[in-house]
Amino acid sequence: SFTVKYGSTVVGTYKLGVDFEQNSDGVYELKEAIKVADSEKKYTVEETLKTKDGYTITTTYSVDGGTAASGKTATLDGVSEDATKPTTVAYENSYERIIVPGYINITKTIKGDVTQEDLDGLSFTVKDGNTVVGTYKLGVDFEQNADGVYELKDAIKVADSEKTYTVEETLKTKDGYTITTSYKVDGGAAASGKTATLAGVSEDESKPTTVAYENSYERIIKPGYINITKTIKGDVTQEDLDGLSFTVKDGNTVV
Repeated sequence: SFTVKYGSTVVGTYKLGVDFEQNSDGVYELKEAIKVADSEKKYTVEETLKTKDGYTITTTYSVDGGTAASGKTATLDGVSEDATKPTTVAYENSYERIIVPGYINITKTIKGDVTQEDLDGLSFTVKDGNTVVGTYKLGVDFEQNADGVYELKDAIKVADSEKTYTVEETLKTKDGYTITTSYKVDGGAAASGKTATLAGVSEDESKPTTVAYENSYERIIKPGYINITKTIKGDVTQEDLDGLSFTVKDGNTVV
């Protein structure tokens, strides 16, 4: 809203949603010019506006197209006597988002048979759009906790907590195994795949947005074949031969 005063006397208060209309250029303008009793008196016009969380608001104004000045209060040393060409105070507000850094954590759980070589080939790349924030290697940037879970030694700091980031896992293939990858964001539902998309991240370094990856290494089972031969020397009877057999076992299970 805008309040017009003569000294400490309020001439009127005018609300954007009531007393203004928007023109074709998107500019709000009073529906009717404000009539004051004495054109030669000194008047002030003061803007009142709500703050907006996470934003800074810069206010400027100009009088009759003159030089822009900063502030919410314009002082008018006399005003126009022509109702068709009133003294015009043109305000402009610029809303600029306050950029706050964010933090990302990555954890890794591995199930199945893996070698140190497999672990050394595992890394994660964090991106802001196409820009790489950093690449983090399991054997360098992570440490294993008491539960056997790998976790970043330090949370990743990103410049803007409200941007969208991606975390992508890169891992070596392992001959004879299928590798299933899933992830959760902040303990949410598990999703399949190597790339997590984060629509904004935590501003709290002590509670970073956490992407928890899990890899399951499962051996590909392939059938095998066994042949048996038997050589017999010496005198044997058919009865001897009939009593001869071979048993193949998988552990205690007879194949």
